[in-house]
Amino acid sequence: MSDNEVILEEEEEDTEGRIEGEPKEKEENEIEDYRSRFQKIPSIYKFSNVKKKVKNSAYDYFFQCVKETNLINLVLKIALDEDIEKELFPVIFYITSALDIYPELITQLMEKEIENHPKNDYQSLFREQTIATALLATSIKESSRPYIREVLRPIVLDLCQFKTALEIDPHTTIGTDNDHIYKDSIKLIELCSKTFNYIKHTIPLLSNSTFYLLNLTYNLISDHYPEIALQTVGGMFFLRLICPCLVFPEGYGIVKLGKLSKTNRRNLVLISKTLQTLANGTKFGEKEQYMKGLNQFITKFQAKMMEILRFIAFEIENRKSYEYHFGVINERDVFYLLSKVRKYKKEILKEAESSGTDIDFDIDQLIS
Repeated sequence: MSDNEVILEEEEEDTEGRIEGEPKEKEENEIEDYRSRFQKIPSIYKFSNVKKKVKNSAYDYFFQCVKETNLINLVLKIALDEDIEKELFPVIFYITSALDIYPELITQLMEKEIENHPKNDYQSLFREQTIATALLATSIKESSRPYIREVLRPIVLDLCQFKTALEIDPHTTIGTDNDHIYKDSIKLIELCSKTFNYIKHTIPLLSNSTFYLLNLTYNLISDHYPEIALQTVGGMFFLRLICPCLVFPEGYGIVKLGKLSKTNRRNLVLISKTLQTLANGTKFGEKEQYMKGLNQFITKFQAKMMEILRFIAFEIENRKSYEYHFGVINERDVFYLLSKVRKYKKEILKEAESSGTDIDFDIDQLIS
């Protein structure tokens, strides 16, 4: 097979679906409108190199627009305002990854974010909901799917086996004596330690793609704000991946909807809050006095947390050969993106005009 050969391979549908952001059923009709334009096409398209174009003219023009025009940048700009990022960002991640333009795209977005972010508020860099942050966070989640499903799921389910509510806030536990609160705090520290050690020992099982993204984050931040580079990596990994899996495991396929008890949820939230504070390099203070008992855990594990952050920031550089190329385009992603371009055509044109961005593609030809 030559390097520029396009492989068209039909596969069965992924029954497990994506972690989150899968287009909703109510949009099926909208997506279906585009199926008539693509006749006799397989479900999955794999590309070793996309220089050789797919014969179908509709796909041909779509790929050209994605690779060579401002289409993706304009769609990303209206995505957050229209609150469609949860569905659209994973789609853009997979399409641009398969076309080998994702690394350049995310690098440009992150560099622009760093350049435009207020210099006197650099601590909040990549912690607000911006285009770069949303796409980067989505990319880390999607590239970590195997780790979440095969590695993180067992520890979350194990934590859910603890059926007793940990009551450590005296304001919400009226009638609970201090001795009971103290014992629950000790148990919470035990569960936090168990979770942290599990993550520390299984982190090498993350995908190369996840390590690539975390290394990219570190390198771009360290060029401007080296003092917060590791902290930013920690925020991206724990705030955007580990902690959401703990707080809302249903959204990651770890447990089924409706199966998590209020007690389990509360305990997982407390563990998540503690791990995030540890990753931030801070301690609990006056705002959350009831959590201050967990500061002994944070003090004990600070050095180990720094080991984790350094590992995830540099591990990809230690792997002599690695592949960062998803190489898969799902036809549903194409239909979904096209349906959104049609739905938000006016917004896209308005954004292009207000931002002075050239519309270097025929939007009507694309969505007709």
